[in-house]
Amino acid sequence: MKRYKKDRGFIYAVVLLIMMPVFLFSISAVVNISNMNTFSNKDVSGAVSTSCKDAAMQINSIALAEGFVRINDANAHNRFRGTLASNLGLDINNNLQPLSNSAYVNKPRYWLLVYNGYADYTGCSRAKLYYFDGSVVTSSDVSGVSGFPQFFTITGSGIVAGSGSGRVVKLDTPGVIALVRIEGSRITGDIPLDISRWACARVVCNTGTCRAY
Repeated sequence: MKRYKKDRGFIYAVVLLIMMPVFLFSISAVVNISNMNTFSNKDVSGAVSTSCKDAAMQINSIALAEGFVRINDANAHNRFRGTLASNLGLDINNNLQPLSNSAYVNKPRYWLLVYNGYADYTGCSRAKLYYFDGSVVTSSDVSGVSGFPQFFTITGSGIVAGSGSGRVVKLDTPGVIALVRIEGSRITGDIPLDISRWACARVVCNTGTCRAY
């Protein structure tokens, strides 16, 4: 009888040792998923939204004086980049390298579309797309689009003109659309915290006062 109790205790100990890694892995997965949701839903979403609004407000003063809204695309990109850096703890002077106290481990990738609908003022392209791959920023004119309303589609790998498979955004006025991808810090485990968030800001002006929404 005593031997049976000892054997049963040994079996319980073996089972516990076998199940312990599974239990710890489950905790690790839950912690990482919770961490990822916190980063993506609050920090990144808010940062991208604020950066878009700041970018959209880079309005050409000459166009505005003549009663038109046009966004200076280069200024919009610079403002977007600066606001994103300050909100996510990235070094604006070191090509968006995460600072030591940042919650992110790698430089972001982002796509920023500045859409004016018309190319009738200097520095204000009809449709300019900026892409930062984590090292270099490239820009290109988006062809085949003009006027309003205009539709763009956000996919997992960028922003394209027209209505397609993905998140479709309609612009009735000049505005900007951004998609940001960044990797958040891991508390434990090896599950990557690949965060992807987008935002859009449109400009509306009434009686000389403009706002982005």
